[in-house]
Amino acid sequence: MAALSLTLPLFAIIGLTTGVKVWPIQLASNNTYISYQGQDTDNSLLECPYTLEQNETLQSISWTLWNGDKASGTYEWYPGMPGVANGSLSGVVNLSREDGNLELTDLRYNLGGFYSCSVNTTTGETADSETWEILIIDTTANNISTAQNSTVAGCTFSVSASVSAVFPEPSVEAGLYSTTLEDYYQKVPDSHWKRTVNKNKSVSYSFSSFTFVITKDTPYDVQYLLTVGVSKSDGSYIPLTTVNNTATSWSVRGCPPATHLPNQMETYQKGMKTCHNEYIPISDAPQVSVACAAGYRSDINVTSLLFTCSNETLSWETQDGMNMTDVDLECVTNGGGGGAGAMYVFGSSALVMGASLLLRLLLELQK
Repeated sequence: MAALSLTLPLFAIIGLTTGVKVWPIQLASNNTYISYQGQDTDNSLLECPYTLEQNETLQSISWTLWNGDKASGTYEWYPGMPGVANGSLSGVVNLSREDGNLELTDLRYNLGGFYSCSVNTTTGETADSETWEILIIDTTANNISTAQNSTVAGCTFSVSASVSAVFPEPSVEAGLYSTTLEDYYQKVPDSHWKRTVNKNKSVSYSFSSFTFVITKDTPYDVQYLLTVGVSKSDGSYIPLTTVNNTATSWSVRGCPPATHLPNQMETYQKGMKTCHNEYIPISDAPQVSVACAAGYRSDINVTSLLFTCSNETLSWETQDGMNMTDVDLECVTNGGGGGAGAMYVFGSSALVMGASLLLRLLLELQK
């Protein structure tokens, strides 16, 4: 029986020969990791895909578990014969498999690491796979417990979370996530998380009563999102669990508040203000009445303007009758002068009322 070399480089080259070829190692059933709690065979089955030329015959498949640039365990398989395992793979491999794949039968934390396989033919050809990192992930209770409470009236969202222990140490994130931004708009800061390392080196995380405030600047599409995952040494991320929560009030759209000149004021009625400082209906559509501020009076026979929020355009629209669109509400001081015409901007609609004032001045000059 040929001895397995223990001096293979960490990253061997695929297919050194023109004959037999070995493809990247993979886990059965397209698994991305081995679950420590897994019970079925495919959960911990490593496959060594290969192809042979027509005139080639398979002689053996060799597996190596690496510790840096040195082998910590080996497994050798020959067709029609029981396999042989040594080192850290001794006693933890199914030796009776007939396909040369590596089935781990007794999972341990130290079996996670870099693996490679070699395929040998009867003509003396050998092809080696690249080394591939395999994680054995223990989610212990396999559960994420969360307690959350949303106070809609105050536009706040208070949440607590407890992430059960995971090995190897997981990465955890929580906060208000925006699909538009493709990122967290606001996250629970690292300083708020409590990290607990257990005797078996698994790590749990938790935080308590963190409060988010929804404001006019908060994206409409935010949702509370908590993610737990584990990263390989090359940075590739393996997601484990996701928890999300959203409140309807966070995404409600309404008419934005009006802006005006200093000598006017507005009064809102028949609606309520959202977390984004916009106006939405309660039973009837919101309305805003625009009049002269204290210390000012209207210089024309129209003393106020009334606008209603359109649910379709999310803008303020004028009412029929006296409150015509082209009416300019000119507010002057109670002393008789110093007033100014009003320009109101309601979301996407702009009412520039100074035009009518200019027209009246021109008519006066022609008299």
